[in-house]
Amino acid sequence: MIEVLIGIGLSVITQIAKKSKIDAKIIILVLSIVAGGVYYFFKTKYPELLEEVWQYTLWVYGVSQIVYNYGISFFEKEK
Repeated sequence: MIEVLIGIGLSVITQIAKKSKIDAKIIILVLSIVAGGVYYFFKTKYPELLEEVWQYTLWVYGVSQIVYNYGISFFEKEK
């Protein structure tokens, strides 16, 4: 599951880099520093909240993939 989220994130970064003419490595560096700082802050100050947000995010993503895949199979059958 985490691999899929990383793939989606990199795809978004690639699109941002193409549209803004900024090197993708710079964007990834800045986002990594910011995300690492936010993660460290929440891990030290609010570990329960971090775990709850992580579980909720994975649940929402999992449900969205089920709905998306079901929708694709439903519409393919109609054609």
